[in-house]
Amino acid sequence: NMLRTPIPGTLSIIGAELDCQSSTENPANDAQLRPQYLSTFGENNQVVDFLLDLLVMPGGTNAPGIYQMCYAAPLATNFVATGISISIQGFVTGLVVNTVNPSYGRRGAIPQSLGNDVSVEAEPSVRLGADVDDSISLIRPGGDCREVGDNPSEQRV
Repeated sequence: NMLRTPIPGTLSIIGAELDCQSSTENPANDAQLRPQYLSTFGENNQVVDFLLDLLVMPGGTNAPGIYQMCYAAPLATNFVATGISISIQGFVTGLVVNTVNPSYGRRGAIPQSLGNDVSVEAEPSVRLGADVDDSISLIRPGGDCREVGDNPSEQRV
């Protein structure tokens, strides 16, 4: 997972119904003392990958659901709501291509050739068992799975 911002600062990801300005609803650490604030660094204002993973990957602080992103400018003491919502899904947690699981399955490259073996990983709690009608749709980065233009398989519904 990667997160970059156009300006430096600190980010947090909290429940959509919570208050970014509340230190109770937007704490610096969770109950297991895992950091909840994500400070950007470098020229690209990037968040450290493993800190983001502590929040959004399986077993992290935030379970699948809808969240909001909060922002605090450098040296600011209060967070503000950004109006950006984040959907954390838990159905697919990794991608395996031809038995290779690069970056723990978060990024995959599929060769343009016949006979590729592509499979997905999922948390045991969401595995419902394989069904002959199950399908996986691969779309371009930034595409919307629900839009026919980005995901032609949506026409099947």
